[in-house]
Amino acid sequence: MLCIVSARGMSATGSEREATLRDVAAATGVSEAAVSMSLRGLPGVSEKTRQRVTKAAEQLGYRRNLPASTLAANRSGIIGVIVGDLHNPFFADLSDAVSAVAEANGLRVLLGTGYYDRQREMEALETFRDLRVDGVILVGAGIEADHVEPIDAFMPVVAVACLPRADALDRVAVDDQLGARMATEHLIELGHTEIAHIHGGSIAGGQDRLAGFTTAMHDAGLSAEQVVGGGFTSETGAKGAVELLEDLPSAIVACSDLVAWGAVAELARHGISVPGHVSVIGYDNSTTAAPVGDFLTTIDGHRSELGSRAVELLIQRLNGRATRELEIIEPQLVTRTSTVAHPRGENCDG
Repeated sequence: MLCIVSARGMSATGSEREATLRDVAAATGVSEAAVSMSLRGLPGVSEKTRQRVTKAAEQLGYRRNLPASTLAANRSGIIGVIVGDLHNPFFADLSDAVSAVAEANGLRVLLGTGYYDRQREMEALETFRDLRVDGVILVGAGIEADHVEPIDAFMPVVAVACLPRADALDRVAVDDQLGARMATEHLIELGHTEIAHIHGGSIAGGQDRLAGFTTAMHDAGLSAEQVVGGGFTSETGAKGAVELLEDLPSAIVACSDLVAWGAVAELARHGISVPGHVSVIGYDNSTTAAPVGDFLTTIDGHRSELGSRAVELLIQRLNGRATRELEIIEPQLVTRTSTVAHPRGENCDG
């Protein structure tokens, strides 16, 4: 029977100290190497031994010495995640997916954000390098590819929904041009011909979504000149809606759900209802897409799949894969009640 007297080890003088690997080994009667293998989930020890070691470590209050482990195994068991903007629910949702898959694979996550400020994002990346994390996942960050590629040479970096032309990096992305085209074509199929776009500017995905909107409009023989905005915030949506008041379209393609909600709220302030007066479609299918009922039509960006694939690609690199991979995920239209058919032959006035 295993008997643990104290939750911490005792020094030779009887003073309390942190439990060590040696303490766990002494309590279980196995070698320190076996204790280390058990706690790190490595093969080579029986399941019975692993359970005994885990129980003893918990009772002793043993905590793994990460600096020592890093020196011994050249791994920290920690990955860094840099997010463009945690205020954007899509990125927050995606970060949750990254954390869940990372933890399932025995990795812990350190989170940083630069709020779309390239200098701050670069500083976060440099900090993670100084901390010797095993690798980094960039989520919607705006850092230029040529700044990231030198770091990737000795610390793997996976880009998610950003750096579209970074051929020297592992990348996972949704086909944003296709997604925006699908959103626009959905409105055209509903009979709308005067369609505006609130775009995301130069931030990751913004230009591709603008291109998708423009392509769909031109293919349908429609004008794509009504473009406003330039960001991925609710404030961008509100300002974009104000710009559109003078020449109100019958439908709006927003570059994100957050932007869509900003536009919907601002339109409501001016007595314009959605979808009564204007149909609005978002993008991402984030947790804000349907906060109240089944409302906002949107494009599903498959955030969980993006996050899980990013971690898988990072683990593959850590395990020795030398090539760089690009994975493009196809988006999906999610139809809700914020988009309705245009009443043909009449102004869309409800």
